[in-house]
Amino acid sequence: MKKVIMHEKAQQIIRSFPDDIKDKLGQSLLDIQKGIRLTMPKSRPMPSLAIGVEELRVKGRDGI
Repeated sequence: MKKVIMHEKAQQIIRSFPDDIKDKLGQSLLDIQKGIRLTMPKSRPMPSLAIGVEELRVKGRDGI
């Protein structure tokens, strides 16, 4: 299983998200750990930061 490294500030912010968003993020992180390649609209590579860095995108019930 692949290792997920997350910035501490990101972890703190995610803890404040609604449960449905945290569930979706958790599922996406698990998929990435299993080696499943996520694509738009769920994920976008960010090679300008580093190879292997991904931006995860999750929509809430309100569409945001």
